Amino acid sequence: MRLYQKYFPGNYDELITYYPKFYRDVLEMRAILEAHGAVLDELENNIELVFFNNFIDTADEQTVSDLEKFLDIKLNRSRSLEVRRRFVKSFFVGFGKVSASILEAIISSYTHDTVKSRFEPFDSVGNNMLHLEYRRGDVPTLYLEDITFLISKKMPAHIFWRAMLT
Repeated sequence: MRLYQKYFPGNYDELITYYPKFYRDVLEMRAILEAHGAVLDELENNIELVFFNNFIDTADEQTVSDLEKFLDIKLNRSRSLEVRRRFVKSFFVGFGKVSASILEAIISSYTHDTVKSRFEPFDSVGNNMLHLEYRRGDVPTLYLEDITFLISKKMPAHIFWRAMLT
C-alpha cells in the first residue's frame, strides 16, 4: 500500500526531469542527483512506515510486537500477523466502564461478527450470569483462548460469565 501514486520508478528519475537536457550528460550532476534521489527514496519509505504504523490494521510486525509487550500479551509467533493485529486492536476497545455492550464490541472487533449478550439467573440464590454468544465471522483463524483472555482482562471479578461460540 502506498500513500500516493508514484509516476517515476525512483526519486532520481523524477529529479533528472527538472534539470535542463544538457546537464543530464554531466557526470557530476548525475552523481549529485543519484545521491539526493537515494536520500529522498529512503525518506519517502520512512514517512510511509511511520504513517502506517500509527494504525493497528496496517502496522508492521515490529510495531505489533511492541504493542504486545506494552499490553503484556504473551507473544505467540505461530500466529499470523493479521491475527495478532486483530487481537491487539480488540484490546483497545472498551477502556473505562465495562458493560455488556462494551464486551460485545470487544468480541465483535476480534471476530468481525455480531455478539449477543444476556443476563440470566444460574443458581438458587438468584445470582445472574452474563452469557456472551458469538459467531465465527469472516475471519479465517479464530483463537478461542484469545477471546477468553480479552474478556477476563475486562470483566470485573464479581460477575460470573460464559462465552459461547454458536
